[in-house]
Amino acid sequence: MTSVMKDLTQRTAGLPLEEVSCYLCGRTDGDILVDDPPFVVRLCAGCELGYTSPRLHGDRIHELYDDTYFNSERSEDFGYAGYELDLAGYLKTFRRKLNALESHCPAPPAPILEVGCAGGAFLKVMHDRGHEVWGIELARGMLDAVRKRYGFEHLLLGRFDEVATDLPQGRFGMVAMFDVIEHVPDPARELALARDALRDDGILVLQTQDVSSRTRKLLGRRWHHFKQLEHIYHFSPSTVRELLSRAGFEVVVLTRRHAGKYVSCAEIADRAHRVVGLPRWLCAPMRWMGRSYIYLNPLDEMLVVARKRAAP
Repeated sequence: MTSVMKDLTQRTAGLPLEEVSCYLCGRTDGDILVDDPPFVVRLCAGCELGYTSPRLHGDRIHELYDDTYFNSERSEDFGYAGYELDLAGYLKTFRRKLNALESHCPAPPAPILEVGCAGGAFLKVMHDRGHEVWGIELARGMLDAVRKRYGFEHLLLGRFDEVATDLPQGRFGMVAMFDVIEHVPDPARELALARDALRDDGILVLQTQDVSSRTRKLLGRRWHHFKQLEHIYHFSPSTVRELLSRAGFEVVVLTRRHAGKYVSCAEIADRAHRVVGLPRWLCAPMRWMGRSYIYLNPLDEMLVVARKRAAP
């Protein structure tokens, strides 16, 4: 067993695993993309949704996302290495994304909700544009840091379904979910909650990885989004459209072009170790460059804008 497999197995110790079928169509057959016991990532033969089985039991998955998730020692396999150290990169990333999506964004001061707000970079950018901002996060330490750093008032701790009753329903001009739907056991339910929170002319903005991308096919099992504990779904343009349709949305924009990120040299070094297989010592010079940021877009993620579908 490789050190990566051992690390993943240790992280699941004491947490129950469950076998699952395809979330969208219920089939259990399809090509195996990754085989890292006890985890298998399968591409459904029916709808081509990528999914992990077995996985942590759906009622326990949220337990992964405490403060240690944002300070991982093996970020190429799980979580983030010093998330808050990279806030400058996240701020640059969200400013760039929002500039690209500006024509679709509600005018300030429309209230904005982010599900999974992490270090608060997106909320900060939207606040600076004149919006009232609301955030939901599972990691208490991260939420406390956001509150202390920016002074935001409307920050809720817990799962979306736990805190939904504390939100003003039908009031938000935008609900944002960046790198969220691939983590949650019932993404259609999460999106339905987002729909309820949006006003009639509001928009949903989400980002997730694209399992049908050329980058994924080129890298195979070394693809950097194959992180079996946390990424339990891998969507494509067709499957994310189907998911959104089931939750009452219609897609307005679906693009890879604006789905890139500003990435620190330290993170690039970690990814090079996994993706290219370079020894860690050979990646060290890039890691020494620390928090210098480079904009990267390997065209393997999707940025999606959707609106509420009118009732028939």
